[in-house]
Amino acid sequence: MLFFFFTKTHWIIEFGFWRNLWEMWTLTFLTFLLTIGALNAQLIPGNINGGFSGILSQAASPNTSLPLQVDVHLIYLNNPQGIIWSGKKCDFFAWGCDIKGWGYIDLEKPYADWPGQRDMAEKDYFWYQGENSSPWFNKMFTVTICNPKTFTAGNLRVHLMDIDGGLRGADDFINNFNCIFTKPSSVSATTPETAKWSDEMSCDAQYAQPQMGMYFKYRVSRQSSFTGCPAPKK
Repeated sequence: MLFFFFTKTHWIIEFGFWRNLWEMWTLTFLTFLLTIGALNAQLIPGNINGGFSGILSQAASPNTSLPLQVDVHLIYLNNPQGIIWSGKKCDFFAWGCDIKGWGYIDLEKPYADWPGQRDMAEKDYFWYQGENSSPWFNKMFTVTICNPKTFTAGNLRVHLMDIDGGLRGADDFINNFNCIFTKPSSVSATTPETAKWSDEMSCDAQYAQPQMGMYFKYRVSRQSSFTGCPAPKK
């Protein structure tokens, strides 16, 4: 009986030793796994601390020194009453305005009073349509900016005339319009097709008429393959 008691006591002590050793080994192994998991988490794309996804985003950042292409889409003129700048009708016989249009993108003095950077020239002619006071232009104006650091804003300046003659009398000035746009906070598109269009915007008339409005939108992209810009000075 006494022998059995000492044998059992020895077995309990020995079992407790091995159990403690097992628990210590298990705890050490779990700690090792948690440490490895934390290190690997830094390399998982999308990790909140950046990691690999942060490296990818930096690698995909556009070259901000590339030339910019600005496309301005002149959409339409809303002039349902067929009036000119003064509020009078284009034609006495109410045939509608015979609109001729000129336009160019002003990058040097976008906020200056008319005519801004320069006077309108015959090379700027882009439109003529008879007896339609509210035409849909759907005309694209494009300009390349070789030094993107100099670009903050631009202005599509549009000059409209009512071309008459004969029984309709002399030509009439309809209005001048300033379609002002600004440089986006970031430009990531590398082709015009992938650039996002702005919302439809209204142009400012030189002679305000509540019944006359012109509308446009624009987009900006980077041009990696454009070769028309001069080489940067060293």
